[in-house]
Amino acid sequence: MNRFISTEFIVLRKTAYQESSLIVSGLSPDVGKIDFILKGARRISKTSFPEVDYFRVFSVSFYDRNKALISPTTLELLKTHDALANAPERFTEAFEIVPFIMRNKHYGVSCPVLYKSLLRYIDSLTNNKRCQQFFIKLAYLYENGLLPEDLAYSQEDQKRNKNFLSLLINHILNGSEFPALTREYYLILEKWINSLCLSSELC
Repeated sequence: MNRFISTEFIVLRKTAYQESSLIVSGLSPDVGKIDFILKGARRISKTSFPEVDYFRVFSVSFYDRNKALISPTTLELLKTHDALANAPERFTEAFEIVPFIMRNKHYGVSCPVLYKSLLRYIDSLTNNKRCQQFFIKLAYLYENGLLPEDLAYSQEDQKRNKNFLSLLINHILNGSEFPALTREYYLILEKWINSLCLSSELC
């Protein structure tokens, strides 16, 4: 018997399919990357689904039939980030993280930490708040156990770095107060996270 799944879903990619349909790809906290087919979604007349657009968040239900393309049974709009479209530089910035997610997430693998960090990032961009894109990569590394166990050579440095990473993860997930950082350390941290992704063949 096919499993019936209900979950949230954020739209990250849209692709025209045949004459009037769309393939919609995005991320769910419960089942990872999903590819939906919405038949007739490009017709001028109204379809049975709400309008699907980039970075919109939906509640979606479907039967897990182990197919590459899934047809949703229900699709309900929960939240839009349409204000991003009014700021081309922020809209472009939001898209920069999409290839990383599309390459490294697969269907059937839950990712609540990555999903939450992505939503927090998109929310921040929409509200024109300062945010750091590489935090999403940090969330991915953390959730998949890819952060190195030993973060420094000395015990003192190791303890300090682990405490700092713990504060960063807490900020990403819960919006807690952001630990004070110098611009120089920001660049070091970003370079370190990108190097971890490269070493894990994620980038």
